[in-house]
Amino acid sequence: MATGQHFPIADMTAEERHQLRTMRKRKADLMNEIEAIQGELQSVEGELMNIYYVDESSKERATILSSGRKKFNQDPDEGLNYLVERGILERTPQSIAEFLYKVGGLSKQMIGEYIGSNDPFNLQVLEAYVKLHDISNLFLVDALRMFLWSFRLPGESQKIERLMAKFADHFHSSSSSVDGHAFDSPDTAHVLSYSCIMLNTLLHNPAVKDKPTLERFIAMNKESVQQNGVSVETIAQIYDSIAKQPFKLPDEESSRSHEPFIDSTREGWLYKQSSNQAFVVGPLMWKRRWFILSEGCLYYFDSSVDRAPKGIIPLKNVGVRRVEAPARPHMLEIYALSPEDKIKACKTDQLGGRVSEGRHSNYRMCAASQDDLIGWIEAIAAQCQNQRV
Repeated sequence: MATGQHFPIADMTAEERHQLRTMRKRKADLMNEIEAIQGELQSVEGELMNIYYVDESSKERATILSSGRKKFNQDPDEGLNYLVERGILERTPQSIAEFLYKVGGLSKQMIGEYIGSNDPFNLQVLEAYVKLHDISNLFLVDALRMFLWSFRLPGESQKIERLMAKFADHFHSSSSSVDGHAFDSPDTAHVLSYSCIMLNTLLHNPAVKDKPTLERFIAMNKESVQQNGVSVETIAQIYDSIAKQPFKLPDEESSRSHEPFIDSTREGWLYKQSSNQAFVVGPLMWKRRWFILSEGCLYYFDSSVDRAPKGIIPLKNVGVRRVEAPARPHMLEIYALSPEDKIKACKTDQLGGRVSEGRHSNYRMCAASQDDLIGWIEAIAAQCQNQRV
């Protein structure tokens, strides 16, 4: 079924409507896994190099990017101007939006403040930023969950208004329906999005003693039901979803999870090979880990909000290169410079968190794309150069 086409829910049975809701919820739950799998299945882009050599300009780029990110986390305008003036970013809404959406280590609070600004250029960035979220045919609550996790919602009501208005425009153009009910305009999505945020606060804020019932929530959305064709069943589904699972919003606690890595050079998801055996035909164990590159070490975590790393790979006397493997087209390898040497890494075991020393000669990771792979190799190589003794 083509994007934007909505289901004739009026012709569906109650069982069919239930199946439709289940399918859309399943899609939302699997979005991250699907994205990762799609990255693995991408075809090889261009000729793969066995070894990737990093010149002085590449190291300089990594250093500038790190400095720009730190400046952004203090003052978004200063950080972005710094990166534009040095040729890392273009002064276009699309370039800035992609930087905010894709680059790890940026303060989600500062992202929210920047895209919530009323400056004409910032409004263009906001529009491009919102469109980077793939919410095609998602249920409204699930689309809103995805959107609100990518930044920290500002406290000012006017900024929230601008953010919700752009989200509603994007949601309307992406799906044109909520649970199969066509929207007459983005205004309906706008009103219901605000209603979702309000309900989340009323239900899950401990300071709120008078929790709204389903009947009260339906009454709060009476206009949407009567004038905009939204069914009571849909309002009940929204209530049920938020009551069972509050919105996961970035907060000060999550932003402090990796405080020791405030000077990190690069962060992001990679797939890590769980052993150091050579790449051979047959199944290998690969696990998705959150990596942070900081001050001559590569740290990896089970998730992006964990405080303690799962393992640490020091970058002393090691090199990094690209590995040609058709089944894993975006693979890099960190290897000991001397064949007889081992990389003195450490990791925690699965039982009890006991720390053990790793004595591997190489570590292999896979990125989701060509650009991501090159970015990691450049950043790691720059740190390797600084750590050689």
